[in-house]
Amino acid sequence: MLGSCGLNQKKAVDYNNSLVKIQQEAGLTIVNAENQINTAITGGDSAKAGRLMRETANFVRNAQKKLDSVKYEGEDFGMKAALAETLAFMNQVYAKDYQQWLRLQFAANPNPADLQKAQALMAGDHEKGTDLDKKFLSAQEQFAKNHNIRLIRQNLLK
Repeated sequence: MLGSCGLNQKKAVDYNNSLVKIQQEAGLTIVNAENQINTAITGGDSAKAGRLMRETANFVRNAQKKLDSVKYEGEDFGMKAALAETLAFMNQVYAKDYQQWLRLQFAANPNPADLQKAQALMAGDHEKGTDLDKKFLSAQEQFAKNHNIRLIRQNLLK
């Protein structure tokens, strides 16, 4: 019985670590991309910024495929679904929302109402991203508690 419990806990730890690895890789890639995108925008290079946004969206889609391959037989309290939702959202942000904002920022005569709408969209995207992160963390905490796993929090933005 103890061997079975130990094996189940190991499977749970491996599953958690697999999801966290995907989350961290995506997070670090996005942070690095954001820095490069901001540098390109500041330098007036909309083509480079657009290319970086498309590359980031492509990376996120690949992360989604990695996530799809991770399996766990048991209750994960919505952890994988929350990460999948976050990745799908980030793909939308980089493939669509930021592209729209970029076009408006570099338009010859942008309509002020359109610019305001794009800024509101960006603010809403940031808020939704934060909410999705919280959703994943909540599911992860429930999963960890259920499997007696101690979580270690890391700040990726050090």
